[in-house]
Amino acid sequence: MPIPDRILNALRLNAKQADETIALLKRQLSLLEKEASGDRIQSFFEKEKEELRQENEQLRQKAKRLKKDLEKVELRNGLRVVPLPHVKQETVKPSNEVPVLPQPSEEHTAEKKEKQPGSAKKTAKKEKASSKPKASAEGAAGGEVDASRLDLRVGKIVKVEKHPDADTLYLEEIDIGEEKPRTVISGLVKHIPLEKMQVRYVLFL
Repeated sequence: MPIPDRILNALRLNAKQADETIALLKRQLSLLEKEASGDRIQSFFEKEKEELRQENEQLRQKAKRLKKDLEKVELRNGLRVVPLPHVKQETVKPSNEVPVLPQPSEEHTAEKKEKQPGSAKKTAKKEKASSKPKASAEGAAGGEVDASRLDLRVGKIVKVEKHPDADTLYLEEIDIGEEKPRTVISGLVKHIPLEKMQVRYVLFL
């Protein structure tokens, strides 16, 4: 008797959520290792690390069981089981050096603005749109994810407002311990209200 699609979808969702939880725990474990620098909090972090390792191992075993159950159900339904490839994600650390570009003359700049008023915005949008498929192709060409190579940062949102040119984007200033806060654009307008974005800690690459 075929298994209903509702049960298949639930099994797939559980397996996906287990993988996401494992990835989150790996990131939290890496953060704890970076933050455990003081003698007074060393024992606390060691305890947290051990608990996270145990929970990570339990979730890994649960994910394996869910995947096996899903494969069995798909085989019973006559579906061909194809293993998904592992995607390797590489993060390029931002360089502190800012390239110096030659400044155009005032006459040339004024003439260009008169001829093409808004060309800068269009160019920026095209570059942003073209970079997405390129980044996806580079990620799909890799192998298994190595969490230790990810440049994970914990930051605090010190200022957030709606993007002046896009109603679905937030423009945020995040303090990550550097000399100046970083400016980040996120598409969380439909998911998190503006007042709940104030003074929050975030984890990002």
